[in-house]
Amino acid sequence: MAELRRSATAMTRAATRLAALDPPPRDADAVRTGFVGPARTLSARLTGLAGQAERELAAGRDAAAAAVVERSLAPDDTEAALRSFALAYGLTVCAGE
Repeated sequence: MAELRRSATAMTRAATRLAALDPPPRDADAVRTGFVGPARTLSARLTGLAGQAERELAAGRDAAAAAVVERSLAPDDTEAALRSFALAYGLTVCAGE
């Protein structure tokens, strides 16, 4: 559970920092749509799942909490789109390469 919360917090910080960057004017719309938007969506998803897992754990439902953590690890279309854009744009570190 703690790792999920750390991931959610890190993604939220990254999304905030990404939104604050000033990309080249010709790329601004693409970066906002292909990178910043999905980063915010992923951040919200992870934050929601972390909260749900923590509530399950606090209520003594360990198996339910573990299931939420497993859901957080499942393939996600938003994350795939974010990584794909990052790779195509040349941000290989952000793409996980």
